Amino acid sequence: MRGFIINIILTMIICQALFAQDKDSWTSRFILSVNPELTDQEQKDTLNKLLKTAEKNHIKDAYPLYLNALAAYYYQVEKPESMLTYLYKAIEVNTINENKTLLSTNYNLLSIYHQDMHNWDKALEAIEMAEAQLDPQKQPILKRIYEGNKAAIYFMLEDYNRAKDIYERNLDFFLKLNDTAMYLGDVYNLSYSHYRLGNHKAAEKYANMFLSLYAKFSERDQLSEVLAKVYGVLDRLHYDAGDIKKSLEYQHKKLEIAERIHHFGLLTETCERLSVTYENIGEISKALQYIKLSSLYNDTLIDQTRAQTLAEMESRYESKIKTLELQSALDKLALEKRRKNLYLAMFALVVVFLVGLTAIIYQKIKINKKEIQLYNERINTLLREHELETANALLKGQDMERETIAEELHDRMGSLIAYIKMKLYSLEKKLKFDEVLTTEINEISDAVTEAAEEIRRISHNLSTGLISKFGLKAALEDLCKKINTSHMVAMDIDFIPTDFPRFDTDFETNIYRILQELTTNTLKHAKASSITIQISYFDGIFHLLFEDNGKGFGKKSHKGIGLVNIENRVQKLQGKLSMDSLPGRGTTFSIEIPIQKSVTA
Repeated sequence: MRGFIINIILTMIICQALFAQDKDSWTSRFILSVNPELTDQEQKDTLNKLLKTAEKNHIKDAYPLYLNALAAYYYQVEKPESMLTYLYKAIEVNTINENKTLLSTNYNLLSIYHQDMHNWDKALEAIEMAEAQLDPQKQPILKRIYEGNKAAIYFMLEDYNRAKDIYERNLDFFLKLNDTAMYLGDVYNLSYSHYRLGNHKAAEKYANMFLSLYAKFSERDQLSEVLAKVYGVLDRLHYDAGDIKKSLEYQHKKLEIAERIHHFGLLTETCERLSVTYENIGEISKALQYIKLSSLYNDTLIDQTRAQTLAEMESRYESKIKTLELQSALDKLALEKRRKNLYLAMFALVVVFLVGLTAIIYQKIKINKKEIQLYNERINTLLREHELETANALLKGQDMERETIAEELHDRMGSLIAYIKMKLYSLEKKLKFDEVLTTEINEISDAVTEAAEEIRRISHNLSTGLISKFGLKAALEDLCKKINTSHMVAMDIDFIPTDFPRFDTDFETNIYRILQELTTNTLKHAKASSITIQISYFDGIFHLLFEDNGKGFGKKSHKGIGLVNIENRVQKLQGKLSMDSLPGRGTTFSIEIPIQKSVTA
């Protein structure tokens, strides 16, 4: 289904490109860029290059096409954070350009994203926005596609009456497209909808229609699960009509398919249904047999789901080892001692509190399991809040220490170097007669000047004065300019929307420090040639995406103090951090932070 959706979206984008004026340059390159023979990485690199070219040369028609294509690409490779960044930018540009066709594809993709997240109300709102951009007379195919999307949402919301009406209208559409798989899918949807609405004759009619067409379908394997669900509808229809024998026949057919495709959800459901049916007709031994099978399949399904969840967590996140690498062994021992004392004090307080509270509770009421569980959750919350406060205090201390060092470098070292230069100038005047000494004095003076510039640069990096005066956007653009001037790596930064808002100084300072740490890590370790940063703010969500094309790292790579500081800052801001890196494929950091109203300036 995901591939069908992406093909539809890309087809619409290509059609839009073919109607543009410049057909001999960027249009042909765009069509080549979405060639299915390209690898995911080749397609991503090609689209990014074309996007930058279109933006640089102000090609008004090409720029939104590449934004749409990149959003579709990231959806296809299942990277929703990146997909949303490009999608919101595409919506902004297409709204300004009043390109309703592309705008409708944007809202359709947004609806599909919300369906994947099970946000059904938002999905319905987005697909209605997509339909509002269409002219049904000129774009009937898109109209039918969006109607099918809306019907799927109604189906999940159990609004079977509305879903049924749309499915009935779409049958002829898929028949004309010769898309048998989609046609049969809607036939099943109609059968189930009618059953849920109590129209048993109509439900049986569409179920038998499915079986008749399915027998002629050449690629039956791809609809095995749907066939099992059709048997489920027929089972219910005959069971409700009192034909238990026929009902059991369809239940066993459904079980046979579930076993063949190893679908443990269907196996659990079908065995439970068989157990209930056999119990109702008095065959207790068979009922027990199938309830045991149902329990076994359910356990397997749970284990399978748990294993899949653990695998996904392991692939997205490295184990969070809270180890601080300090330069001074003495400082490290002192910090560990303070932490141990703090934990011991907290533990003592918790024990005293627990003992006292337990004594009071035993005197007044009988303790039950639910109360114990609630109490333990409260204790765990206190511990988590305390750990967060400890990390925040460390980060605040680091920032204060940076500011102090910056002031000391600027005030004391600046005045001292100025005094040294003055004395060298005076000495040069006195030793004019000695050219050798004069030359050496000039060399020393140049070295002192260079040292002053270096101290000024270090002081500027340590201080956050630029943020408090001009804001996060100006500070990061200044950082980007300096990195590009150094020619160590090419850095590109993009703000969405372009008139980026201000936030309070503490929030902006933390974001600035996070990007400083990420950039420093890339410069030190990644051997990258380019860094791309995207910062967006929509609907109260601040999103940061940092990508480099360096050497990457594996799952067992050591986590340094820089990454620990980044995690602590994100946790302080109550955000979420995800990392994606493999050796030879670069590194991506994605940070998402909900913004409180009190944070915006």
